Amino acid sequence: MIVLKTLILILFACQTICLGYAQRARYPVAAPYAGWGAYSKKFIDAFSCSYNQAAIPDMPAFAAGVYGEQRFLASGLHMFSLSLALNGRFGGFGLNAWYFGNQDLNESHLGLAYGKKLGDINLGIQFDYRRYMVAGAGSEGAATFEIGAIWRISDRVRTGIHVFNPVGVSLPGRWGNSPYAYHAGLGFEASDQVFLCMQVIKEEGKPADIIAGLQYVFAGQFFARIGMAAAASLPFGSAGWKWEGLRIEMALSHHAQLGFSPGLMLLYQPP
Repeated sequence: MIVLKTLILILFACQTICLGYAQRARYPVAAPYAGWGAYSKKFIDAFSCSYNQAAIPDMPAFAAGVYGEQRFLASGLHMFSLSLALNGRFGGFGLNAWYFGNQDLNESHLGLAYGKKLGDINLGIQFDYRRYMVAGAGSEGAATFEIGAIWRISDRVRTGIHVFNPVGVSLPGRWGNSPYAYHAGLGFEASDQVFLCMQVIKEEGKPADIIAGLQYVFAGQFFARIGMAAAASLPFGSAGWKWEGLRIEMALSHHAQLGFSPGLMLLYQPP
């Protein structure tokens, strides 16, 4: 009975997320801004390489990040993600992985990325393997890829586009299609302390969503973020502390029907 209730909760929550504001398991709910640094020179971080692989060439020689989230404070709705990036003379490489769900029903993802700078344009690609598992029914998976591009309009303004599963790869058997999804982003460094970003997310078969927010750095080592996902009127925010190459951040969002989602992020990036 407990397992059945957990499965129903997960299916309901996942359906609500997808229909409500075009978010899928791979996107954090508490910290939907994770990776927005892809559209910034100063605010770039490890998760930028999972958000848009074209950001890798602008990253330092090494960056790493881990993130955990408890969606809607439900015991069966866990999300964990990991991003690593190595950058060098001939381009950069990234490793991105995430897991969503619990031992009875979950979705996992592993991606290997490469990015290259070509003048004022960066290009990136990632090859993915996605796996779905239901207790008692087994698991199945499929391989696909995603591509991205970033344009450096000026020292303070960057824009880009990212497409996941552009050829519409289908999962085998009972799982059906894995839809394509794309987002377009725009970042503006108003100053060395203030960064603003906006993105439009569109997933196959779902309405588009607009997410906008800002980050403010104060007192040198402290920062805060705030923003809104328009389709579900989903507010989110975070606060954190950084020292040398280490950054710790606590995030929180609120869904009108499903409640609060807390998250915790840990990043390492040499200064």
